[in-house]
Amino acid sequence: MVLLTFLRLLGDFGLFAVGVFRLVFTGRFSQRSLLRQMDRVGVQSLTVVNLCAFFIGMVLVIQIVSLLSRFGA
Repeated sequence: MVLLTFLRLLGDFGLFAVGVFRLVFTGRFSQRSLLRQMDRVGVQSLTVVNLCAFFIGMVLVIQIVSLLSRFGA
């Protein structure tokens, strides 16, 4: 049962990959759609990316402070 599900998912992924490569190499996608997706993925995600970078930076500062305090810096 698990093997059958895995093979079905693998086949679905194969069909998806073939469809993607067909669209990429034949050039049958609209430039407007591409620009809209680039805007959505890039510009509209800056808030989330900046928030994650801020919290990652805070964690790094906490770790570096504890490390440097061992050496008296």
